[in-house]
Amino acid sequence: MPEIVDQLRQQAAIDAFTAAAMGVGGWDHALHELADLTGSARGQLIGLGAQGATPFNWVTDIDERALAEVAAIDGHNPQVNARIAAALETAVLETVDERNYDALRPRLRRSAYEDFIDAYDIPHGCQTTLIRQETMMIGVGVLRTRRDGRTTPAQRAAFASLAPHIRTAVRTQMLFEGQVAPLLSGSLEAVGLPAFVCGADLRVQAMTPTAEQLLIETSLLTLHEGRLGSPDRSRAAMLEQAMRRCAAPPDGPPPAATVVLRDPACVGLPLVVDVLPLPRPRGRWSLSLDARLIVVPRRPRRTGATAGVLTAGYRLTPAEAAVALALAEGRPREEVAALRGVSVDTVRSQLKAIFQKMNVSREVDLVARVNALG
Repeated sequence: MPEIVDQLRQQAAIDAFTAAAMGVGGWDHALHELADLTGSARGQLIGLGAQGATPFNWVTDIDERALAEVAAIDGHNPQVNARIAAALETAVLETVDERNYDALRPRLRRSAYEDFIDAYDIPHGCQTTLIRQETMMIGVGVLRTRRDGRTTPAQRAAFASLAPHIRTAVRTQMLFEGQVAPLLSGSLEAVGLPAFVCGADLRVQAMTPTAEQLLIETSLLTLHEGRLGSPDRSRAAMLEQAMRRCAAPPDGPPPAATVVLRDPACVGLPLVVDVLPLPRPRGRWSLSLDARLIVVPRRPRRTGATAGVLTAGYRLTPAEAAVALALAEGRPREEVAALRGVSVDTVRSQLKAIFQKMNVSREVDLVARVNALG
């Protein structure tokens, strides 16, 4: 009879993870089933990204402030956390436990993480790595209190038997989340829009054919190791900052942004790049691998936004942009001065600054460049 009960409990846990991947029941319930199956206080599913990033860290029955605290004290650093160090040194689906932690701790430096373990009473447990990729590692584990004690062979066996099913569930959700980018790309392709669909790590997940062609035609926007950038370092930094703000978990709605990429020597037309956030999945149960934003590059057109291109792309002041646009409409300097309520000498002074910023030396070249924006 006990064996039958154990089999039923194991099947219930398997079903819970399968349902979670399909959006039914939830990962919190599944992790509770894992904890119960192994007689542990808490279940955990964690994703570790590049450079110490933690896209998600789900722990049952724990204060959210604790998760923020462990990140603040660099608790995911393998040089201080024996659990992370063990994950990096063992194979996928290989179960590690307190014995591995004990062996590793003498090699690690003492840190606030040890105090964290004591404070939240999670000194024991076991774990395994489910997925190991170039930019991410996903693991599952159970966290045990002093009262729970160290894991027993039977508990580790139950954990190990469930791990492949959890891995399948995680892969299933990754597959579903990964379909967002191609679907979006296909929709944008249908309207002929150049667009890049990017994930939380800012890497391009999909692009339309017109976007791919744009990369060939212009040197202002680049794609290197899956990330968009620009040869102009300052503009590349502005683009990355705009993308990060759209991709980061927001306190409120993520902000859209527009970045103008131009040649440092002001040669040729600039490229206007719109960075637009995508709707987020409801709740916190996302692996953070889904598409987060769309980057839409476009050539500037003759619209009311031209003044914005002049100020953002060429760093003209609003007054200088207004003068440049008025001259491009064919108005003489005297008329521009009268319309703006300033002297002709003021317009001449503004023109000198405009010429320098736009890398032109004659009014005719300035007019040609402004008109080229449309």
